[in-house]
Amino acid sequence: MIVKQPHNVEGTPVLVVEDDPTSRFLLCSDLERWGYTTLQADDGDGAIALLTAERGPQPQLVLLDWSMPGKSGLEVVTAIRRLQSAQWRPYIIMVTSHNQSDDVVTALNTGADDFITKPYDPGVLRARVAVGQRMVDLQRSVREKNQQVERSECDFQTLIDNAPDAVFLHREGRCIYGNVAARKLAGRGPDTDLTGVEILSLLHPEDVVPTIERIDRFLSTGVRTLPNEVRFRQHDGTYTTVETTGVAVSFEGKPAVLVFARDVTKRKELADKMIQMDRVIAIGSLAAGVDHEINNPLSYVSGNVRLALEGIIALQRDPVDADALSAGFTELVSLLTEAAQGTHQITKICRDLRGLARERTEPHGPCDISAVIEAAVRVTDNQVRYRANLERSFAPVPPVLGSSSKLTQVFINLLVNAAQSIHEGAAQANRISIRTVAEPDWVQIEISDTGVGVEPEHLERVFEPFHTTKDVGQGTGLGLAICRQIVTAHQGEITMVSTMGVGSVVRVRLPTMAAPSLEAAIPAPELTAAPAQVAPQPSRRRVLVVDDDVLVARLLKRRLGKRHDVTVAHSGAAALALLSAGERYDVIFSDLMMPEMTGMELHAHVLERWPAIAESMVFLTGGVFTAAGRAFFDRVTNRRFYKPFSMQELDELVQASR
Repeated sequence: MIVKQPHNVEGTPVLVVEDDPTSRFLLCSDLERWGYTTLQADDGDGAIALLTAERGPQPQLVLLDWSMPGKSGLEVVTAIRRLQSAQWRPYIIMVTSHNQSDDVVTALNTGADDFITKPYDPGVLRARVAVGQRMVDLQRSVREKNQQVERSECDFQTLIDNAPDAVFLHREGRCIYGNVAARKLAGRGPDTDLTGVEILSLLHPEDVVPTIERIDRFLSTGVRTLPNEVRFRQHDGTYTTVETTGVAVSFEGKPAVLVFARDVTKRKELADKMIQMDRVIAIGSLAAGVDHEINNPLSYVSGNVRLALEGIIALQRDPVDADALSAGFTELVSLLTEAAQGTHQITKICRDLRGLARERTEPHGPCDISAVIEAAVRVTDNQVRYRANLERSFAPVPPVLGSSSKLTQVFINLLVNAAQSIHEGAAQANRISIRTVAEPDWVQIEISDTGVGVEPEHLERVFEPFHTTKDVGQGTGLGLAICRQIVTAHQGEITMVSTMGVGSVVRVRLPTMAAPSLEAAIPAPELTAAPAQVAPQPSRRRVLVVDDDVLVARLLKRRLGKRHDVTVAHSGAAALALLSAGERYDVIFSDLMMPEMTGMELHAHVLERWPAIAESMVFLTGGVFTAAGRAFFDRVTNRRFYKPFSMQELDELVQASR
């Protein structure tokens, strides 16, 4: 559907087709900030409907998402090329996470003019859009001048001699014109005449044959070539990377080829540096977040385990009476239960971090918003307690549909922001308040503080990426932008009001849902007292554990070995030796990443020799960080468990095996 009418912004009209509202908003915000007028559609049908409407400006550029519900980006490209005319041919830039060479070739061959990979860098996007606008302007200018040439034989050379991009005109493989920029690009002096120079002699030998094929193809079809990168040879033997596009024209009454070209060598180098810089910043931010969120539970996990060990040693060393022994065991149970709760919290944090690396959106379920907020309060306790008193006012509210981990991240960011707006040293005089209110079909969460406030000129930009009012080193400007992205993805709203010297109030509104049970949405630690009951005796299974980590393998054997026959192999080769000797197992747990032979390689060997056994393999992994690992998990259907894993789930899987 069509999302909205264009804003009243002067500049080139740009159509943005993106189904993700956050991505669409960021793209349009950048474009409008640069002076473009935006039209928006959230799917292919909406884009086509907008383009075929009789009213409104026709977009000169199109930013088009590849993957959308309904019509794909490639289908929309084809439809646009069918709609185009001699007077209107938009410049299409695919915005996509597909960055393999085959995908790029497919997009360009379909009719796209350019592409940019998600997540995009605003500077690169601006440069690409500027290239598109220049190409559209040049194409329009060339078309108009060609019409003048046909009517009055006007001087074509005057038209393009001073164009900023290189322009070549050639016929039958030999150059008949080259502007100043073309002479420079070819490594010649500004006064050098390119007439008669073989156009293919300017190219890298490997680019000659593909260029000939492209020229033949567009000359036979009459369709302008898509942007293509080739290497131009300089006089010193070096090569520059050049982006070219060709148009079949008539010059002096005969067919010719007009080529636009620009040197993109520095642009490519800059893009590579920006990508590397972005990765460094992301890794740094992630490391800081992991340190903050894991160290709290890790401190009481390690502390409680140490106290439990000391208590056990003391009970072994010193004779005690029955009452003291009972009290000692009660204390040990309490210490280990709290440690188990800490490991459960660390497990959830690891799963959240792993979720950030996944491209697919995790499924949403019913969330107890009060429990989500309490989790955020626990994580941010050290940030808040030294700056303000925390007040809670939780009204009974229905559940919301969403991701508990992502919503926890929202409230962690909001609480940290509130705390950092208050100077340390006067905690009793300051306040951070959290209030929940039930509204018809909505839950509203309000977080207020008595901090310094936000200046009016900054208030309207607080949710923009990289905009921050904090001191250097305290923030990246991404926290509130991430909050808005998550809340918007939950079909919610987030707003802020602030008064300098008084404080700020952030309101989050989330749609409610009817949930039959919240217990399934909010998992509890595994070590929870339960009423004694007689459980059916599980049948014994044969289990093979393949893991190079001795402690992980020992843990699995200790847990599963109480009920099943467990064999451990510390390498893929050792596992293959057991299978080759005729040993058979109901379940094979294999680490994914191991030295010498990975779990993926082990699976390939087993699949080739014993296909039925390969189906029983279950993979254990601390995270899939390689392209090969991601491709493997996309290809196979075997179960997988992420470390740290649930012992109860492992028990159930083994018991259910045949």
